[in-house]
Amino acid sequence: MKRICSIVLFMFSIAQIQAQDFEEKKYEPFDKDLSITFIDYKRRQLILDYIERFQTAFNVKDTDSFTSIFREDALYIEANQKTIDPKMISNKDFINRKKKILKKSKYFQMSIDGISVTSKADPHFYGISIHIAYQVDYKSLGAYMFMLWDFTNENAPQIQVYTWQPDRIGGKPLPKDEVFSLSDFDI
Repeated sequence: MKRICSIVLFMFSIAQIQAQDFEEKKYEPFDKDLSITFIDYKRRQLILDYIERFQTAFNVKDTDSFTSIFREDALYIEANQKTIDPKMISNKDFINRKKKILKKSKYFQMSIDGISVTSKADPHFYGISIHIAYQVDYKSLGAYMFMLWDFTNENAPQIQVYTWQPDRIGGKPLPKDEVFSLSDFDI
């Protein structure tokens, strides 16, 4: 019995040392070549996982799944070009519009063909730029989507800003400098 207790105490002390070691190193570079910390890597993986679930939720028309992470007061911006007539819509209106579109369409298929994850000096905020190709009934369309993620509460990250822009205007590609990105928002 003494031996078992000694082994358990030894294993518990190792676990405490490892937890303390992790806590001290979580902001150190995870990958020295990429200068990514463990916490940064973890956040990026969470974002990519959400994007995958977002795509699946749209394709199966499950709006509750992809809207749960939006802040209640999240800002939704819809624009052809960020400098020309952007429309700001409440999160509730945005969700209702997406539900109506998905309910009305007989066929909806979305695929994501480009993702970029960036962060600024404030390590709690990430900008995610995505190019989406989608088909609604008989129309094939493309769009740029941008999301501003807030990791201030590490256990419950939220999307503060969400933008949607068509990738073509008047048959011409939307210029890259007109696509929303992290640099367009003061954090």
